[in-house]
Amino acid sequence: MGAAAPGAPEQHARLNRLAGAVCAALLIAVLVSTFAGSGAAAPGGRLGGDLPAFYGAGSVAADGDWDELYDASRQIAAQADLWEDTGSYLYFAYPPYVAGVYRALVPLGYRGAYLVHTLLMGAALWAAVRLATPLVPWLRRRTLVAFTVALTFYPMLRSVLGGQNAPLTLLLVVAVARLEHDGRAFAAGVAAALLLYKPQFGVPLALLLVAGRRWRMLRGWAAGASVLYATAALTNGLGWVGDWWSQATEFRELNMAANGSNFISIPGVVEHLLGAGSGAAGSIAVVVTVVGGAAAAALWWRRPERPLLRMAVAVAVIVTIAPQSLFYEAGVLFMPVAVLAPQDPTTRARVLGAFWTAGLLHLFAPGAGASPLAVVPVAIAVWAVRTGWGEHHTRLAPV
Repeated sequence: MGAAAPGAPEQHARLNRLAGAVCAALLIAVLVSTFAGSGAAAPGGRLGGDLPAFYGAGSVAADGDWDELYDASRQIAAQADLWEDTGSYLYFAYPPYVAGVYRALVPLGYRGAYLVHTLLMGAALWAAVRLATPLVPWLRRRTLVAFTVALTFYPMLRSVLGGQNAPLTLLLVVAVARLEHDGRAFAAGVAAALLLYKPQFGVPLALLLVAGRRWRMLRGWAAGASVLYATAALTNGLGWVGDWWSQATEFRELNMAANGSNFISIPGVVEHLLGAGSGAAGSIAVVVTVVGGAAAAALWWRRPERPLLRMAVAVAVIVTIAPQSLFYEAGVLFMPVAVLAPQDPTTRARVLGAFWTAGLLHLFAPGAGASPLAVVPVAIAVWAVRTGWGEHHTRLAPV
């Protein structure tokens, strides 16, 4: 393209000021919510969204009751002060080492834990954008604006303010791509292993490492996964994987009943619409998983020289085919969208605007019976795979 249009520096400055004002307003809102109230009460309702599940698990871990980590009555007791209704709770289904991390927040009290967690998730999102700047050149001059767009994307905003962890997932997938780009394959594999805090990301990514013959990365993944396994084994015994898997399988049915309209993966949506145990839903899930997984694996095999593109495909496909991806996970799609966005500033702005607006589709989930947001990961996955195989892949930022 030609030289920047007259007034472009002033426009960039205005956008930066606007982005800064939005971020400042959100920070003030978080501070007001944190300090205006007690316990888990907040001016707009219960403070922290899904955080009680993580805070409660951290409390169980802090008490040393690791053998009761997945016991419903123990989780209810750990969250008792966070609910007005006796017996209410949010179930914690993550691996044990995640509870170990949240244990560090317990001494801060619930409100302090919420503030620190929210700030950490915001910092993780900022770090992800900054880490991606050498890979995605357009981010360099628009870092604050890009961060604000990502932060205010509805699923990401709900994740940051609601005690969820999509920014951490985004940071880790960007770290994998950046470390491999920088020639640090083993470290990239370790970063990929850290995604095992959310196994529906960490396990498929390991399979893609095999498909892509990324042997040094796979060794890093194995090392990282071994450390995580050993950490959990120290608290929950050598057979903790079986125990975790058993309760996670049971939780899957409960999660379907409670969060069916919040799913955005194809397997999750069809099971929600057709019913748990539906043969048709199971067949559709198998077909989507096989087709999506095969497309991603083939691209990882054929494009070893393009780590950024491979990770963009991996992220979009995993969100699409994971059994129960919740709408928060759509925030991670900012990575493939940023990578695939056209070089032309005007067209890129339209693409990002369309993506940001699409995040609002989830607001229609209650009336629709399922989240319309589910079309977004499918569209991005198709876009990413077609770009990887098509003649226009050269439009991507150089890697």
